[in-house]
Amino acid sequence: MREVYVEERVRAPPEKVRMLIMDFERWLRFNPAWYELEILTREPKVEKGAGIKVKISFEGEEKKLKKIKFSVEDASQDKVVYSLSNGKRIELCIRSEGDITLLSHRETLHASESEEEKREEVKLWLIALKHYAELKNTPFAKLSRFFIDRVLLKMNPMQRRIAVFIILLQVGLLATTLFALLVIYIKHRFNL
Repeated sequence: MREVYVEERVRAPPEKVRMLIMDFERWLRFNPAWYELEILTREPKVEKGAGIKVKISFEGEEKKLKKIKFSVEDASQDKVVYSLSNGKRIELCIRSEGDITLLSHRETLHASESEEEKREEVKLWLIALKHYAELKNTPFAKLSRFFIDRVLLKMNPMQRRIAVFIILLQVGLLATTLFALLVIYIKHRFNL
């Protein structure tokens, strides 16, 4: 059976990373490849023996909405293992290395899946989790976390990319406007 294995170093305590991967919906919504996602199980719990049902489709196959059951095989302190009804298996592990937490993701592949594409998807998934876990408790980080939880994670990844692009354009427009006003002020102030 083919599989991909990716790991990411996270500058956050293991408890924080564990809380993130134990929040099933948040963890799954950080996946960068889904197009449509609905959690069918009310208040899904990540505990051994639990089953969590979802409806999901991925970018490139928007019309193929599939029902998948995630069966929790293990939900220990340092590992979460899912057996999926589509034959796949996902294993998440957390290991502490001093002030760094090592988060790893191992996933089996279907015959039709490209190993390189899946590795890139999982890498982006872990990077998104890493950045979220590394947010501190500053006011700006709390605001960022609120925005991510209430707005960005409700969007599919394509919508997120468009929203971030629009925000960056607006920030660029604001910076250009402020720069132009500064130039006008300096010219007026010093009669240049």
